[in-house]
Amino acid sequence: KATPIDDLEDMSVAMSMTKGGAPAEDVVMSPSVWKALRKNQQLLEQLDTQVAGTNATIDRGPLNNSDEVIKVGSLGGGRFILYVDSRQYMEKGISKPFIPEGGVNLMSRSVQGTQCFGAIMDLDALIAMKLFPKIWKQDDPSVEMVMTQSAPLIVPVRPNATALLTVL
Repeated sequence: KATPIDDLEDMSVAMSMTKGGAPAEDVVMSPSVWKALRKNQQLLEQLDTQVAGTNATIDRGPLNNSDEVIKVGSLGGGRFILYVDSRQYMEKGISKPFIPEGGVNLMSRSVQGTQCFGAIMDLDALIAMKLFPKIWKQDDPSVEMVMTQSAPLIVPVRPNATALLTVL
């Protein structure tokens, strides 16, 4: 018997107990996971208003394929916010989902991050810097060209405040 609510709680606790971690708050899932979850008995019990202490809301209706992440509910009075992500990106001409089929991404808003900069791939720079300005002239016809380059990379301060799970 699947116990996704217990599993979510256990994983969130594990994330918070790990060095560089924090408890999960946002749960982003693939459409197939949401289809299975919204029919799960343990989740449906959370929606029972006859039981004291339950505070959950979900949108049980069908979803359309959207270009946005869709909020579909919350659990524990908003401690966990549930989203479905059916967006795609292109990689070498092939469309791929941001959240893999059967996948769930648990995230804490405390993941934090810092922006680092890699080396600029230009013989005049070849060092890490926020912006590298470059100016060059071309004759006949006379033109002055101006360009800036950057190689930013966002690095999470708390990398264990996220988890990508395959549940189906």
